[in-house]
Amino acid sequence: MSSYIDKISYISRILLSKNEYEKVENLINEIIDYSKDLKNISSIIKNKNLNIENKDFKNIFREDFVKESILKKEILKNAPEKIESFFVVPDLIKRK
Repeated sequence: MSSYIDKISYISRILLSKNEYEKVENLINEIIDYSKDLKNISSIIKNKNLNIENKDFKNIFREDFVKESILKKEILKNAPEKIESFFVVPDLIKRK
């Protein structure tokens, strides 16, 4: 592991103190352990029979229904400034 940290440190031109070096090493080890855990989880999921076809599921979401919306013309009546059928808003980025 230390050779990888040395290479990364050299390539990125970052000098690490002994304390920083140990922290980076611990962080990398944590990341590797976490990825191993994720690999184990995916293998557990693959091995289990996750057949949902026979389950009794019900829709917990509300029904969608169409309703009349406000017309563009009505909305644009309240606009302080407009061009054709669009609102005009202040520039967010200054142009040169």
